[in-house]
Amino acid sequence: MQIWQRAYLYVRRKTGKSIPLLLVMLLLFSFVMVGLLLYRAADLAIQQARQTLLFFPRGTILRRYKGGLPCGNAPTLQTASWR
Repeated sequence: MQIWQRAYLYVRRKTGKSIPLLLVMLLLFSFVMVGLLLYRAADLAIQQARQTLLFFPRGTILRRYKGGLPCGNAPTLQTASWR
């Protein structure tokens, strides 16, 4: 007897145990999916906050030009040459 046939016969014979087990597995799967979605959403929110609040990546230097700033009053970003 193949494993799928044996599993099907077990589920039909023990429906009282199989339905709660299926519901518990479905609930656990749902919690895992929600956790992964929240993790991804939090990661995107952190990335957007870093861009909005001008957190610079490692190795980035904020430099000002001698005669003022080249465009408006926003400082320019240049990557470090030692990197």
